[in-house]
Amino acid sequence: MTDDPLVLGLDLGSSRLKAVLVGRDGRTVLTHAVPTPFVAADGGAQMTPRTLFAAVGELLAGLGGMRARVAGVGVASMGECGAFVAGGGAVEEPMPAWYDARGADTAEALRRHFGPDLDRRIGRPLRAATTVAKLGWLREHGYRADGDWLGVAALVAWRLTGARAGEPSLAATTGAFDPVERRYLPEVLAAAGLDGVRFAKPRTAGERVGEVIPAGAAWSGLPPGVPVTLAGHDHLVGAIGAGAGPDDLVDSMGTGEPVVAFLAADAVDRDKILDRGLTLSCRPGGDRVAVMYESLLPGRVLARLAALLGAGPAEMDARALAWPDTIPDPFVEALVDDPDAALGAVPPLPPERLWAGALAVLARRAADAVDVLRLAGARTDRMVLIGGGTASGAWLAAKRRAVAMPLVRAHTAEAVARGAALFGGVAGGWWPAAEAAPSPEVSSV
Repeated sequence: MTDDPLVLGLDLGSSRLKAVLVGRDGRTVLTHAVPTPFVAADGGAQMTPRTLFAAVGELLAGLGGMRARVAGVGVASMGECGAFVAGGGAVEEPMPAWYDARGADTAEALRRHFGPDLDRRIGRPLRAATTVAKLGWLREHGYRADGDWLGVAALVAWRLTGARAGEPSLAATTGAFDPVERRYLPEVLAAAGLDGVRFAKPRTAGERVGEVIPAGAAWSGLPPGVPVTLAGHDHLVGAIGAGAGPDDLVDSMGTGEPVVAFLAADAVDRDKILDRGLTLSCRPGGDRVAVMYESLLPGRVLARLAALLGAGPAEMDARALAWPDTIPDPFVEALVDDPDAALGAVPPLPPERLWAGALAVLARRAADAVDVLRLAGARTDRMVLIGGGTASGAWLAAKRRAVAMPLVRAHTAEAVARGAALFGGVAGGWWPAAEAAPSPEVSSV
């Protein structure tokens, strides 16, 4: 029936804000997207709560009258980025993007204060991308740095429900949270001069954080009373939206390319994991620990190479299929190592060969990630590919040649938003867990 209820999933990402509506059969009924309102500023990129809420409002308006059928909402987002909430509103201050370099001074000061033990406790190298580093930058530049801080997903959930909540996989990106013990580390905030910052209590993905209140309904067009949940960190939610089980490896081929395995908490050897350059997080909706290889930045690599070659990615993908066995050029190796590095002149080679070389290097690095994750304790025989990069036939072909294990691709255009919708269904009582929802179709690569 055309009036059957639906669940709504939001994926608030670095480049686009996406929404999907999903039925009880697990099929996506409608997809809509708008640009993320980051703008260049102070040598980085940022938005404000006002521009975020305006863009999300536009995103939801694009769903039209189908919003009236929504019976549950799940919200996933990028990590690290957020804002303070005070009284009845969000504080209008800069929200630096996660990839923004501002905050490096705070990260360095914390490393000096705690030494290497801090990385072990938070499950990742402390860096400028973490929330505490961003908050340190805000404090140093005269902005507010105390009160209730909410990440991007939590801000939208608060705007809908009035409730202030967190979620473990998103909390893991703050730099002040232990993802194995699942608790905040107030001593990290104190050492950064951020004693007055309060992070919201983490709620399990699928757990209701609240229901749409009248003010949230007026802003969003969603019915009052609809349950809302925080689904978690985008890449990890995408794994669930793509039908990956807890024993699968997941390769999220997007702006970044984390390769993820899921381990039981008692199987996590922190020293072994961190010594191999891996990071820890939490699997949304469950008690497993996510172990992530996060060294690849294919979006930035390919965007820069496309600009240097003067051609669009889609054109280069089609042309690169003619070079299946290309040997990567040192120029391409250097670009993949550091997409922002100063490079010499572009080699006098066919552009499609350079493009195919870049894809070959990226695929080889993903294969290296599999080996590293296995050494860290992952036991799996299948890799699930998700993300916008799965639309590239040339990249999939390169990955098939490089990775010595079965590869499957989920037939869902927006795995993160779909995963968020499944958690919205859990909050709405449709399924006991996101894994109990109908899985998407998958095919071998």
